Amino acid sequence: MRFIPVTAPIVMIAAVAMLAGCSKSRLEMVRDKADSVESSLKSEQKRVLKLGPQDTTRRARLEHLNEMQYSLRAANIGLAAIPWMPFNSEQDRDLALDVMDEVYDTIDWNIPLGPDDPKRPYPAQWSGNALKLQ
Repeated sequence: MRFIPVTAPIVMIAAVAMLAGCSKSRLEMVRDKADSVESSLKSEQKRVLKLGPQDTTRRARLEHLNEMQYSLRAANIGLAAIPWMPFNSEQDRDLALDVMDEVYDTIDWNIPLGPDDPKRPYPAQWSGNALKLQ
């Protein structure tokens, strides 16, 4: 078999393109987590709705899930604003993404809890459904 000199650069370009396509920014990873949390929340809402009105905890669970939905929406708005915020440094932007990542973890943790279960608190930098870094 004869080696064609053009083949090596094509293989290299294809390999670099594949590797570049696999890497995600921190923002994209947090967005993926947000999508996953939203899917979990929707699944739990469907599950609770199937309980039927005879279930005595149904109303309280739905109210809890509505609160989680409200928090998720606020978090999504905060996450969408991060690329446009004037941070002093890239380290501050990374901190904001870390906080948002933890907010999504907290929402995900709290979704399956019952109405009387103790809730996991949000990070200190997320107060009143708003990102507060200072």
